[in-house]
Amino acid sequence: MSAWTLHQLYAELLLARFALLDNPASTTEPDPGVKEAVCSIMYAAPRTEVRELQVLRDILMHKYSRDFAIATMSNEHGDVNERVVKKLEIFRPPPELIDGYLDAISEHYKVGWTSGREQAPEGAVPSAEFDGGPSDEAAAATDAAGGEKVRLVPARTSSLTAKGR
Repeated sequence: MSAWTLHQLYAELLLARFALLDNPASTTEPDPGVKEAVCSIMYAAPRTEVRELQVLRDILMHKYSRDFAIATMSNEHGDVNERVVKKLEIFRPPPELIDGYLDAISEHYKVGWTSGREQAPEGAVPSAEFDGGPSDEAAAATDAAGGEKVRLVPARTSSLTAKGR
């Protein structure tokens, strides 16, 4: 089920149970019957580009207390549906995957681009123990499988960064 479908169902639930929202006695927290829907919509609105959710969030923020709105935005009390949290989670791919895509694109378009990261030779194992200084021990060290330990260096800066632009 997509995040959009979940929010559509929550909006329909709020519409069907409008009497619980319109209750003047509940000014700090919503009724337990609609709390998950209210919290999920308030949580999702700033994480999506759906204008209607943002308008609904503003209305709900004015209805309930500021403290409740802030706690809901960060899901402090865990009232937001777990599926909504997972669907709206920001995923950042590993740098190796990004570099792989960029390498493939640069090869396809024949652009002379490299990631700037040293590629470890076949069978080599990067060393976490290497201190970065010149050492005959580190150069001659091998791991249990017989692979050579190599030092990984940070990426080089581009000419634009070096010029301060």
